[in-house]
Amino acid sequence: DNLITENTGVGILYEISSRGLIRRNRVWGNGDGFHEWGHGAGILVQNSRKVDIESNHLTGNARGIVVMHQARSNPDGDAYTTSDVFVSDNTIVMRTGFSGFVQDTGEEHLFTDANVAFTNNRYTLGRRWRSFAWNDRFVPWEVWRRFGHDLSGAIESDPSLPRS
Repeated sequence: DNLITENTGVGILYEISSRGLIRRNRVWGNGDGFHEWGHGAGILVQNSRKVDIESNHLTGNARGIVVMHQARSNPDGDAYTTSDVFVSDNTIVMRTGFSGFVQDTGEEHLFTDANVAFTNNRYTLGRRWRSFAWNDRFVPWEVWRRFGHDLSGAIESDPSLPRS
């Protein structure tokens, strides 16, 4: 139940952790200072496990909700993994960027094995066509749903939002 607004980087960052709950936050206008890849998200979950992201309202961030996996390990060399992340019942208004799951380790199996799911989210988009990231690609709503995401979600277009 927080208001997170106008940070040059990520709005909410949940990193190298487990058993998290990110719920009922208002996340507005973050990320304008860092547009690279999945950074600049309203909510970014990075190399974390067992995280629920639910009932948040995001507007005007450089990215929406991003789950990210990178090659990160503890001092003993054990990898920090990304798994069991559930993104549900959020409202995401995006004029730029994307929401989804990205990785840069070459571990394509994560898209089927990591158990990352987006369900029942509501999106308002500008005229951007590929607003979702999955399986190392940026995809439109129809393909996003073919991957099994937001089957009970909704999307609407707002042409008044600037083109990204």
